[in-house]
Amino acid sequence: MIAERMVDSGPGVPPTGRLSGLPYKDGIIDDYVSKRAIMAKYLKKNPIAKRTYDVKKIAQLAGNGD
Repeated sequence: MIAERMVDSGPGVPPTGRLSGLPYKDGIIDDYVSKRAIMAKYLKKNPIAKRTYDVKKIAQLAGNGD
């Protein structure tokens, strides 16, 4: 967003307009912000957590301080 409006082209915007698949740190952005990444990180820190949790449930737990 620039000045509170969505942009889909210009400086800093990937050619496809998507971040998916772009290099980031030691992998790609998906390794850090995708559903798969969030679930993996949560289950690694909370191995007894229910594998049936989804990202929405994890966000709710985080909002409650868990």
